[in-house]
Amino acid sequence: MKSLKQLEATVNRNFLLLSRHICSVGVCLLTTCSDMPDERSRGIYSLGADGEWPVAKFHSEPERGVITFYPASNADWQQLIDMTVFRGFRPGMTFRDALEEAGPPDSKGDGPLGPYWTYRRSTGDVRLSHEEMGSFFPRRWWILKWFPRSSSPRDIFHKNVAKEIPPDKLPMTIVIMNNEHHPGAFVQMSNGRVISIQWPNNPGSDSGST
Repeated sequence: MKSLKQLEATVNRNFLLLSRHICSVGVCLLTTCSDMPDERSRGIYSLGADGEWPVAKFHSEPERGVITFYPASNADWQQLIDMTVFRGFRPGMTFRDALEEAGPPDSKGDGPLGPYWTYRRSTGDVRLSHEEMGSFFPRRWWILKWFPRSSSPRDIFHKNVAKEIPPDKLPMTIVIMNNEHHPGAFVQMSNGRVISIQWPNNPGSDSGST
């Protein structure tokens, strides 16, 4: 049986692979794929010229347990998901950065993949961790996550995003793309409930209304 450290490392590696996959699919959706008549047969749902605001389209991949949402051209990507809990934080920040910009943490700990700081907010806990990822050539990454108090998708996502998320009992990842066509947020769900939201350090992810 895999250890907890191995399992978490696998999850984190999968997030990296998923990020690369989503970026390549995003380029397809925004270029050639948008002209193909069989979009729905491939799980791509276009919602009009500017979408069902603020959503332009979404791509459902049930075999991967992933749904990716793309912002409308006239929308800020953070209008698709509530990221206000991250005010005072930014993706890629270190413990030193967090101390200077967000103040001292409410608690500190050591997880199976590395140390972490926890900041308690009214809508949940924000966790900044320095985690080891990779198997052959492991390296450490700064990971910023929110563990919300409310797990209802309707409290996290815009209503036009939440209504497209099936009440699936299996684990699922919701990807919110930013305005530069990179993943802006990874949302882990299970039993139709939100478990955590990761704010990845991607181009364009630190822009928006947060």
